[in-house]
Amino acid sequence: MNKQISTYTMWSTFLHCERRAYWRYIREMVPVRLDDALTFGSLIHECLASWYKDGSSESVLALIDDNYTERHYDATARKHWHYARAMMLAYMNRYVLDNWGVVAIEHEFDQPLKNPATGWGSHTFRLCGKIDLAVMVNDRAYVVEHKTAATIDAAYIEGLNLSLQADIYSNVAGDSPVGVIYNLLKKPAIRQFEANQRRKEPETDEAFQARLAEKLSEPDAFQRFTFLYDMNDRRRLQAELWELTNRWRRCTRSGMWLQDRQACFRFNKPCSYFKLCSSRDSEDVLNEFYEHKAAHSELTQEDTPHATT
Repeated sequence: MNKQISTYTMWSTFLHCERRAYWRYIREMVPVRLDDALTFGSLIHECLASWYKDGSSESVLALIDDNYTERHYDATARKHWHYARAMMLAYMNRYVLDNWGVVAIEHEFDQPLKNPATGWGSHTFRLCGKIDLAVMVNDRAYVVEHKTAATIDAAYIEGLNLSLQADIYSNVAGDSPVGVIYNLLKKPAIRQFEANQRRKEPETDEAFQARLAEKLSEPDAFQRFTFLYDMNDRRRLQAELWELTNRWRRCTRSGMWLQDRQACFRFNKPCSYFKLCSSRDSEDVLNEFYEHKAAHSELTQEDTPHATT
């Protein structure tokens, strides 16, 4: 029997809103226009993978240039090009002498999803994903998860310790206790100056890059936090994932995928499926604002380009 792929993203989506999981993983629909923050974060992940693969800053900068070819005439592309370039230059400068012993880059895993009571694997699901980076530090194994964020405050950091993603990645990394390192990159909040009544000429790219470099030299621009996990954590995770598989099967059998109305404006902006839910699943809305994209496309070659305009 071909078992269904499940990932951290799928289970996290299902936990936050069953209806959102239905549209993404049952109907396999995504918004026509992707969220800029998601596409920017994907590019930074790719840049970091390139950096840890060959240590070439030239390759990283070329990757950014290739993803924002519209920057010469599109303001949004130019802004993201500036941010990505400045962030990666500052990151590579700060961590050029990193003591990480790189073991694997973008390591994909495919493991059984087990019943904690019996140890037998699920007949329906397997657990898959991609770990950004696996490293050795002082003879201890860690998985590294890269994150870009506009704000890195105490609440954000504390939330990482309860992250389902960290739990899953520590669980699949091996039999011995393993640590998870969150590698946090803060997206700068400054903008390039435009010409106005006080300023005759717009700020040059060189001047803006210099101002970004100064901002990204601050200590909190890049931060790392480590969490350790033991076998008790893993047993709790297995029980939680098994319960989620039971809930998923109940939704599938009943056809009832409930909307969590409290999640519609999570992060102070509408959910990407809000148009559909608020229109009561209008076919017109579905056809105009959404398109088909295979579930778990992040594990295939079907991902869309990073840059959008």
